[in-house]
Amino acid sequence: MSKGKRRTFTPEFKAKIVMLKHKNKPVKEICEEYDLDPQTVHRWVKEFDEAAMAGWEEQDKYMKMQKRIKELEMEIEIMKKFNAHFGKK
Repeated sequence: MSKGKRRTFTPEFKAKIVMLKHKNKPVKEICEEYDLDPQTVHRWVKEFDEAAMAGWEEQDKYMKMQKRIKELEMEIEIMKKFNAHFGKK
């Protein structure tokens, strides 16, 4: 890897590198091909994996809330039917 001026990389480029690593391409080959430092590749993979995990956790939380909303809506409907049947005495 060339030393000197600090380079910046687009999110698309970082994602490409992470995907190569996830497809089991050796880090050494990735670094040689794209002139990168191994620590940089490992950091990008870690950041990507952490972000993906956070996304799954948010999705799971959303799905649980949706399920709870449906349960509460069913309970409301049951209570309405109960009140309609027994509330008219």
